[in-house]
Formats: sequence, C-alpha cells, structure tokens
Amino acid sequence: MPKYETKDIRNIVLVGHNSSGKTTFGDALLFKTKANARMGSVDDGSSIFDFEPEEKDRKNSIDLAAASVHVQGREINILDAPGYPDFVGEAICGMNAAETAVICINAVDGIRVNTRKMWELAQKVGIARFILINKMDLDNIKFLDLITSIRETFGKDCVPVLLPQGSGDAFKGVVSVITNYAGAPNELRDLADESREKLMEADDKMIEEYLEGKPVTTEELVAALPKAFAQGKLVPILCASAKKDLGVAEFLDFVAKFAPSPLDIAPKKGVDPEKKAEVTRQAVRQRPPHLHHGGGGRHRLRLQSRRSEHLRHGLRSERAGAVPEFRVPAVDGVDGGRAEDQAGPGSDVGVHAQDGGFRSDVPLLA
Repeated sequence: MPKYETKDIRNIVLVGHNSSGKTTFGDALLFKTKANARMGSVDDGSSIFDFEPEEKDRKNSIDLAAASVHVQGREINILDAPGYPDFVGEAICGMNAAETAVICINAVDGIRVNTRKMWELAQKVGIARFILINKMDLDNIKFLDLITSIRETFGKDCVPVLLPQGSGDAFKGVVSVITNYAGAPNELRDLADESREKLMEADDKMIEEYLEGKPVTTEELVAALPKAFAQGKLVPILCASAKKDLGVAEFLDFVAKFAPSPLDIAPKKGVDPEKKAEVTRQAVRQRPPHLHHGGGGRHRLRLQSRRSEHLRHGLRSERAGAVPEFRVPAVDGVDGGRAEDQAGPGSDVGVHAQDGGFRSDVPLLA
C-alpha cells in the first residue's frame, strides 16, 4: 500500500436516506478503481460494505463500513453509513472521522427525512458537504425540479457542477461545468450559465473581475474552489448512476481535486480521559497519538496527530499481551482485507483489541 502525506488524504462519508444508493455507489467506486475485481451488489450479498450476515439478510446497511481507493496520487477513504434513522449514530461516527459528507439523494424520490437530518448533522460537525444525485438511470426523473427543491431546502449556495446527459434509459454520462462548460447539454444551458456564474463567488477577487467583464480561466476557478467547498461557502451538486457506471469516474476525479484534506478543516475537539478537559488537535506532526478504550472488539479511530513519520504496529496496553492491530481500510472488516503495519495522521483506521481495552501514549516503533 502506498504511503501518503496527510495533504493527499481524502476522507468522505456517504450518508443520506435509505434507498438513495449509498452502498451501491461505494461498491461502484471500488470497482471503478479496481480495488475490487467485481462490482459488489447489495441484492446478491456481494457488497464490500454490507459484509455482516444480518446486513446481507436485510439487504441494507446497519454498521459504518470503510474501504479505500487510490486516485490521482490521493488516498480516498470511503465510509458508508446506514440510511435508516435507527442507525443515525453510525452516520455521526462517520462524519466525525471525515472531512466531507457526501449526501446522497435518490433522483426520483428526492429529499426525504434523513436527507435533511444528514445535512443538519454535517453542518453541526463542521465538515464540507457534497450532494450526489444518484440513480440517474431511473425513469420519471425531473432533474430541474429536483435542483430547485435542493436549493429551496438547503440554500442557494448549492450549485450543480456535474450536469447529466439525459436521464433514465437515455442517461449516458455527465458534463463538468468547471472543466467542460461548453459541453453542457442544450436543455441545461441556462442552468450551466447560472452555475458557472455562482462558482465565481468562490473568491471575492474572481467575482469582481467576472462582473467587470474580465475573463476568468478554468485554472483560476479550479484553484479557488477547494477552499470554498471546505468552508461551506459553496456546496457542489454532482450526479451519477452507480449501476450503469456513469458519473463514477467523474465523481472520483472531483473528490481527488476538490474535497478537503484533514489539514483543510478546523481542528478536532475531544476530551482528555484523565484530566476531563477539552483538547483540540489538528492532523499534523505535533503530538503523539493518545488512545484509550475500555473494551475489546473492533473500533474505528481517526488519527489526529503524530510525532513519528507514521504510526506503526504496537500500542502500550493496560493488559499484558493485549496488543491491538491497526487495520487500514484497504477493505476493513472484510474477509481477505489487508492489515497494514502503519498509518499516518488524517487516516481512518480500525483497531482490533482484546477485552480489557487498550491505551497508547506514544507509538512503539519497529
């Protein structure tokens, strides 16, 4: 597994109402990048993310699951959260381990109860929000009406960046308003013009030049957008069909270029287990990791700081012999998943510990 600097890590969590296609889209991301040799399916029980027996029986997600892909020199850690409100705690955990919440919307069903809930939670946690309109291959899609609904519900800062070419059986792909503005479909030309102008608001100087009639290059726009997305100044709207493998590559390209890294968001807050005082940490090389948990089993952790180049196997344990194992989500929790011996700050990792818990004040280096 390649080693990545923190600036090259992207942590995203797929959230939304049930039946918005989050898990299937996650499987499509793995298949597209060849992280999985076949396209996983919720229906036949082969999904990489829904691997627990109960999830396979119910054909829906219950636990937060993770996997990672590698795109354009970036490591993209994908967290898939359940869509049923009963399991909202899993989504909250995922948002606290990510910098970007990808709020998935069924192209036909539109905005539903848990769509709003996930938006509100992402705002509260303080992470970037991307909106993904999924299942563009279904019939009876009213795309422009859905865009209007999204803006009325979540605000006018929501801006389409990937426009669909057709819908239903006629859906054949997406066009980027950022890099291929001239290629926008004729029926969506007005929306493309409006979106392009809205994107100029990413930078005050850029919008001033635009309003003065000065040309704004694609390069200038690309350079300004990541900060605007990280701060929530703009919320991009993308669209895709996981089952038809359309818009998937463009989504990955967009995340690699525009999603924030762990260094681009506000420091995380936590509580010192001994002093009971609030502490704040950025995902940078400043302090050694400090982990504490009282039980055994599998736990997901977010590495927030480091002293060494990478955190390696071995944690100082409260019980002799109870040394947890870091499992970087190559395909975490799945039979055949790879256990790695190190992980850097900003990475999401799973830890398998014996009963009695574990504690680490400094990494034990090999």
